[in-house]
Amino acid sequence: MLVTSAILERAVGNVLRRNALPVPFLLRDLLLERKLYDTFGEVPVLLMRLLVGMPSALNARNLVWHGFVAPNQLALRIPATLLVLLASLGAILNVDKVPFYRSESYLLGIEELPTVTDNFDEFGCLLPTLTVIPPQFSPYWEDALRRYNERQYGRCLVLLLPQLELVLRIGFCVSNDCPTRLLTAVQSAPHTTLDDMLVETIDGDPNKLCTELGEGLLDALFDLLQRPAGPRIRDRLGHGECDLIDVPRNLAAVIISISFAVAARLSNQSLLQKSVWDDYRARFHPVNLLLKTCNDALDLTEKLATASERASAFMDTGNGSSNLMEDLVQILTAGAPIETARCSLNFQPATLFRPRQEIMTTVALLRTIRSLCVALEAARLEIEKRTAEVTEGRLRSRQRKTLERMVQGVPSVNTGCICLILMAAQIRDAVAENPDNLAKWQR
Repeated sequence: MLVTSAILERAVGNVLRRNALPVPFLLRDLLLERKLYDTFGEVPVLLMRLLVGMPSALNARNLVWHGFVAPNQLALRIPATLLVLLASLGAILNVDKVPFYRSESYLLGIEELPTVTDNFDEFGCLLPTLTVIPPQFSPYWEDALRRYNERQYGRCLVLLLPQLELVLRIGFCVSNDCPTRLLTAVQSAPHTTLDDMLVETIDGDPNKLCTELGEGLLDALFDLLQRPAGPRIRDRLGHGECDLIDVPRNLAAVIISISFAVAARLSNQSLLQKSVWDDYRARFHPVNLLLKTCNDALDLTEKLATASERASAFMDTGNGSSNLMEDLVQILTAGAPIETARCSLNFQPATLFRPRQEIMTTVALLRTIRSLCVALEAARLEIEKRTAEVTEGRLRSRQRKTLERMVQGVPSVNTGCICLILMAAQIRDAVAENPDNLAKWQR
């Protein structure tokens, strides 16, 4: 049911993409699109809405993906009906093939995740001691470990991610003494989701689940499941946006490790209390991405300077004269502008529950520095290309003059880049200290 509902959502979404139409994020909104009624007819679409697309109907997709259904609690006729429906939609569509619009953005940056051991044999032995996992749901965890050992990493995560949400929901209700929010998979009330559980406060009181998990585990959960720049692997799998065979081993190992770490923490299990996640620092928060991008920009300024020096060896560019800005930067940074800029970026920022204004400012600065990186890389490649042409005697006199002007302008460009990075760091720090400081910088 988990896999079939994800395939159905992706397949129906591809029909809209094939017709150059936007695809709603939520399945219930997707199944309201007029184009689907025109393509498949009213009865198949209504049947889809009855099975998986309406909170007031069976809502089977949400029940399984949010971890409410234990093994053998879902009648086999429901996934069987979904399979027949999926085949029927293909017959109605009557085309050889609908293109599969692959999304691989979840793979970006996964090399930033910590390396964890893939020896999970002890986890299987510890399952009975993890009291936060209801006994009737243990088979999901055991099957997930088995799938991992069989190198079925995508199917492993399909089984495990709903159980991680279930464990967090149980921990949330126990920590905050709100048992009524545990069993809310009913037609008349919205169920408690990750967005509801991973918040700073509840009705004005601190969310005790966050305190119990600790900053390391919280940052890891946000990085893996919610932050836009992160893998967001639960959303990708649940909405059919990635192929199960493409899920890498390291990502599956990371999810298994953090799932058992959360279950151990919420079960007061001492054997798993100390883990790699206790000291985890965010990788995909905008401020961490900003710091990384600023360092990348500084690396590019050094590479641009190196390319400029190589080019100047083949032409008479002169030493040039520094301008007032360059002299001022040299004085303020004691003759080491790049090292000074790197030192200004060498700190561990706060990432949990930051003000919206700070996040928006950080994202805007991140876009600016990324554009700067693109420009620096383009300039370096152009200088290297022209330098190669000079050495081969293929550069005309006018192009040679253009290259000389580019080389002469590199020191000023690098100085401006360093100033921009220093200013970006100061703006972010000022807004982090007090969001009202943004107005001062804007003036």
